[in-house]
Amino acid sequence: MRGLLLGAAILAGAVALCLTGDGYQTYLLGLVGVTALAATGLNVLMGMTGQTSIGHVGFFAIGAYTTAILTKDAGWSFWPALLAAGVLAAVVGGALALPALRLSGPYLAMITLAFAFVVEHGAIEWR
Repeated sequence: MRGLLLGAAILAGAVALCLTGDGYQTYLLGLVGVTALAATGLNVLMGMTGQTSIGHVGFFAIGAYTTAILTKDAGWSFWPALLAAGVLAAVVGGALALPALRLSGPYLAMITLAFAFVVEHGAIEWR
C-alpha cells in the first residue's frame, strides 16, 4: 500500500511538472516514461519466462514512427495517433508472436534480432 501511494505521488508530481514546466522538462519526463515502459516489458519477459528478446526496440520504433507520421503528415492530433501507434505495434507483435511462440532460447533471440533489423532497415529506406 505504501509503494502504491508513493507511485501515485510521483505520478502526480510528474503530471504537475508536465503541465507547468517548459517543453524540455515535458520531453524528459516523456522519455523517462517510455524508457521505463520498455524496460518493464523486458523485465516481465526475462524475469517471468527467462527468454531473451532483442526486438523490443523494433516495437518502440514502430510506435514512434507511426505517431510521428500520423501527427506530422496526416494531421492527426497526438492522442489518437498514439492510440493508433499502440494498436499497430500490438498487431505487428501478434504477427511476430505466431512463429516465435514455437521457439525458445537463442532461437527466440535470433528471430527478435532479425525483426529489429527489418524494422531498422525499413525506417532507413522509408520515403
